[in-house]
Amino acid sequence: FQASTGLKPFSPDHRRAIDRIQSCALEGGLFVQAFPRGFAKTTISENSALWAVLYGHRRFVPIFGADATSAAGNIDSIKIELSDNDLLYEDFPEVCHAVRALEGKPQRCASQTHTAECPDCPGDECPACGGQGAVTSLTHIEWTADKIVLPTIAGSAAGGAILTARGLMGGSRGMKHKQPDGTQQRPDCVLIDDPQTDDSAGTDLQVNKRLDVIRKNILKLGGHTKKLAVVMNATVIRRGDLVEQLLTPKKFPAWQGERIPMVRAWAGGVPAGGPDPKGWKDPGTHDGLWLGDYARLRTTFDPDALGDQQRAHREATAFYERNRERMDAGCVVAWEHCYDPATELSAVQHAYNSLIDDGEEVFASECQNAPLDKNAGPGHLSLSADAIAGRLSRVARGTVPNDASRLVVFVDVQMDLLFWTACAFADDFTGYVVDYGPWPEQSKPYFAAKDARPTMRKKTGADSLEAWLYAGLDALVGELMARDWRRENGVRVKPERILVDAGWGKSTETVDKFCGRSAHASVLFPSHGAYVGAKSRVLNASAPKPGERRGKDWQLTHAPGRRFQRFVRFDANSWKTFVYSRLNTPVGGRGALALYGADAKAHRLFADHAVSEYGTEVTANGRTITEWGIRPGRPDNHFLDCLVGCHVAASMLGCDPLKSSAPAPRPARPKRQAVTEW
Repeated sequence: FQASTGLKPFSPDHRRAIDRIQSCALEGGLFVQAFPRGFAKTTISENSALWAVLYGHRRFVPIFGADATSAAGNIDSIKIELSDNDLLYEDFPEVCHAVRALEGKPQRCASQTHTAECPDCPGDECPACGGQGAVTSLTHIEWTADKIVLPTIAGSAAGGAILTARGLMGGSRGMKHKQPDGTQQRPDCVLIDDPQTDDSAGTDLQVNKRLDVIRKNILKLGGHTKKLAVVMNATVIRRGDLVEQLLTPKKFPAWQGERIPMVRAWAGGVPAGGPDPKGWKDPGTHDGLWLGDYARLRTTFDPDALGDQQRAHREATAFYERNRERMDAGCVVAWEHCYDPATELSAVQHAYNSLIDDGEEVFASECQNAPLDKNAGPGHLSLSADAIAGRLSRVARGTVPNDASRLVVFVDVQMDLLFWTACAFADDFTGYVVDYGPWPEQSKPYFAAKDARPTMRKKTGADSLEAWLYAGLDALVGELMARDWRRENGVRVKPERILVDAGWGKSTETVDKFCGRSAHASVLFPSHGAYVGAKSRVLNASAPKPGERRGKDWQLTHAPGRRFQRFVRFDANSWKTFVYSRLNTPVGGRGALALYGADAKAHRLFADHAVSEYGTEVTANGRTITEWGIRPGRPDNHFLDCLVGCHVAASMLGCDPLKSSAPAPRPARPKRQAVTEW
């Protein structure tokens, strides 16, 4: 393939990756290989598929791309090789000649025939050829937009082999092809090429959806009679994305894989992951020559002067040429031919140019397959979904631990669903997620709010937003208050506070009305999470209004136009930071937050909601706070909002991290005094 993978010699990493593909095609197995961008991983996937079918090693090879567009590009590339590659024609004329005979007209497929010698022909009485010595038969070739069936030619190992390309989420169940002899051919080798986009890698929901498609659909395509061969060539886009998870042996032990970085060690021997904290020192090459002198020469130019940037780049290259021996020393790159010979002298220079021009964040992701967690926020606030799901109380679902004195509920209001969470707290804010869920209940344990089935409208039968929202709240709160909540010791408890989100513009009046008129109005309060940033005025900075109650970053207040009752307003940034500090406290410690039960997998959806936002420390007006924002891709964050609201409700009931969780001592019994009885 001189026009694609033959342009430059392969690196040892390329050869090792191709060896894996060959081993997988011949013997089966699951392989995932993370390549840097620009390392020809897609072309290798396409050419490997051709190799597997042309030699007859595999009979049905689907290629799955991130979406339908990338899949169409895969099949078009393979078609060009079959129809235009002269070297391929020389090696496989029985396939390529039939393809060229179509002249790009798929309509000819149905009538294309092939004439071959009649095998073991007895002569004039031969029933197959009638004494002609040759037999003409259809080639059964197919040449459609997303599918190629290679021609059936006598003696061809590739005859009837199928190549197809689809988007990963485009549907793969039941994939099969009926051969001319009536047999059903199922896929026996799968190539997955870059299965995720920036958007899909940005949300845990999309990552988990694609993982489910791979595990439940694609890996089951081959049936049970033959070991399926699966190779994935991809790039890690972000921490915890689909590719990085499959590269984790503890999580997916059936997959073998390798993460290939562009740079294994920087100049001077600096580890590619950053300087070693155990006393390793840069001799001055990496930080001094490359990121100091060279970077200044390369980036010092007048952006308004035409050609000045090219001048700066030339001067930097001249500096590198003069000091090349020292600047190359200790640097180990994966592919020595990965550079532009028109403007660069080596792969080492190309790697440093990419780092300097694009920045550390882009280089870590696109070139090293080790993305930085830019959304993690301050170190003490960084948590993974797995870490949260593993915070287990080992107390049964719906049961309040004995050391918890308060039971509260928060309801997050959406157009189609109500999300609710019940939490129990000790006085010192040691907390337990007792139960949670959507209303109405969903048929799937893992779902997106936009895909809700059934919706509140369907469940209630109401014909307006206000009607189905009111009916849904009435049904949910009724169920929660009627439920037989019990502590571990069997004592019955009831929710003391139920806060209902009234911050969604279309719901405010309906939520107010419901909280004021409900049979359970004594425990119900509408609530609003206020975004109080570093530049904003502190929530409780002004003097309280008459009748207003205040606590730590919350207030129970009223406002003109709120006709039905008071509502709770709280500082959302402050309380999210507080909740994350509870989630970072080891389970069993004072103030820690734990989830019910003993099965971490049961909390996958809840944990993904809990890590849907990231915190950033911001300093303004003399104070530093953590401001919270939704992660890229806008994942669902509703159970996180519920957690925050439950903590506010507990604070309203007097929970305080500075309080003791031990029960207050009984007051001494007063001494009996003598009295006169009449």
